[in-house]
Amino acid sequence: MEENKNELINLIPEAVDNAAKNLSGPITKSIGTTLDDIWYLVFGKISQNANMRKLKYASELQKFEEELKEKVSGIPEEKLVEPDMQIIGPILDASKYCIEKVDIRQMFSTLIESSLNIDYCEYVHPSYVEIIKQMSPLDARIFKIIMSVSRRPIISIEIQELSGGLVPFCRNCSRITEYTIAQCTVSFESLSRLGLIDIDRDSLYS
Repeated sequence: MEENKNELINLIPEAVDNAAKNLSGPITKSIGTTLDDIWYLVFGKISQNANMRKLKYASELQKFEEELKEKVSGIPEEKLVEPDMQIIGPILDASKYCIEKVDIRQMFSTLIESSLNIDYCEYVHPSYVEIIKQMSPLDARIFKIIMSVSRRPIISIEIQELSGGLVPFCRNCSRITEYTIAQCTVSFESLSRLGLIDIDRDSLYS
């Protein structure tokens, strides 16, 4: 009985070794490969998109840094002022959410540039960061077009029904051919709400 017991004990290491070999053997390897395949089928596209997103973000972040350095390097040395953290801090914090939105990113870099120039720094206010944060890229582009002239005619159109009533057709329309009436209308309302433009509905333009 004792001999059988010793033989069984001696066999245990061999059994353990065999079990370990089986764990890394063809069957287990096949299961592992299958799991990898299933994982890729389910999550592969998500992981791939996430990696591509990270690469794109990193690329745009580098562009932002290069744009900023270029603008700051263009400021004459005698006009450079110390960065105001009340301005720079919130700008950099807010910009990380819109690095890939070129129009908004450029507005932030211009704001930083102005805050570092003694000729313009007194006109830069922390509230501007919040205003830019609430703008869409379309708002930024339309605002640039609006600011290219001192005044821009704007109209609201209503259709008169046979019953005599008036039905709104479009509101705050302007002759900006680059974008649709609907796009301009939404942006006009947004820019007006932010206090960037003033829509005078009482005056006539000729």
